[in-house]
Amino acid sequence: MLDKETITKYSNDAEELSMQFLKDYWEKRDKTFPINPFDMMNFLFFYFIFRKFDGVEGIYLPKKTYTDYDLVAINSNRKISRQRFTAAHEICHIIKDAKDKQIVCYSNSDEYIEKFADSFAASLLMPKDELRKQISERVGQNNELTLDDVLLISNYFGTSFESCFYRIRNTYQFLISIYNMFCLHRKASLSTVLNAFFLPGIRYSYIAILRDKNVFEKYMMANNINIVKIVAIISDGILYDTCFNQKIDDRKV
Repeated sequence: MLDKETITKYSNDAEELSMQFLKDYWEKRDKTFPINPFDMMNFLFFYFIFRKFDGVEGIYLPKKTYTDYDLVAINSNRKISRQRFTAAHEICHIIKDAKDKQIVCYSNSDEYIEKFADSFAASLLMPKDELRKQISERVGQNNELTLDDVLLISNYFGTSFESCFYRIRNTYQFLISIYNMFCLHRKASLSTVLNAFFLPGIRYSYIAILRDKNVFEKYMMANNINIVKIVAIISDGILYDTCFNQKIDDRKV
């Protein structure tokens, strides 16, 4: 367990705080991936349970509130990659924000402690050194990752595609700068995402969207978009590969 001095020193640096915690955790353990955040809770002597929540990802319950022991509850309705991220998120609350009152982690919260815990979770599950190693094994000659590469890296770390995408973009922006203009958020309109993405000079393009595949294809054809390959991430998590090899017109894209 980290001492109070270390926690205070890095209380505003999620990346460094996660590195300090990993150093402490790995002191008597083999360094393996994907990292197991549930074992880390055991390491911290915290109980964890899974419960069905609506609009809540997890809850931190310190002892003497509702139980005689420290407890973390995680949304059982989520996929395992999301549950792992939530567990890592709650570890941040355990070591940094632990007090005598509960912390409810709402979905898509904009609170500072929640954003900090999200950054901590991403750094914990995808440590910077190992992330750099995985990127170096896959980056192409043009010094750029494709979204296929991001998908493979996310599988390696046991995270969602989306969290891995943003972790890489926020850490090594130049590697996937071509994709910075579109948003993976479910509330982003399809037309906004596509219109922002298709730029002159891009012939081999990849895009990840959380929309219906048929609607996406109709949009492509209706707007005469001549793109060789599209990768669409649908909201149910299925990866679709759609190839548009027919040249619609002679314009360069």
